[in-house]
Amino acid sequence: MQVSLLCMQLLWTRDVSEALRRSETDRKVLSKTRENISNLLNSIIARMTLNASAVEQIKFESLVLLQIYYKDTFNDLVSR
Repeated sequence: MQVSLLCMQLLWTRDVSEALRRSETDRKVLSKTRENISNLLNSIIARMTLNASAVEQIKFESLVLLQIYYKDTFNDLVSR
């Protein structure tokens, strides 16, 4: 679980940093990054709804909450 959390944070940071850097020359990069963040969230939700034990459900719920936070944070960053 800890590895998953760390990987999600590293990927999000890399993707958002790159998108913000490239946004000055490529207007579509922000919408592509937003879409990628949403796709990852949907993938985690889809995996969570499969037959999973109670412990696995809790783990996936944590990942979903974190991904929602990342999505909201990205939206706040690009809306300013």
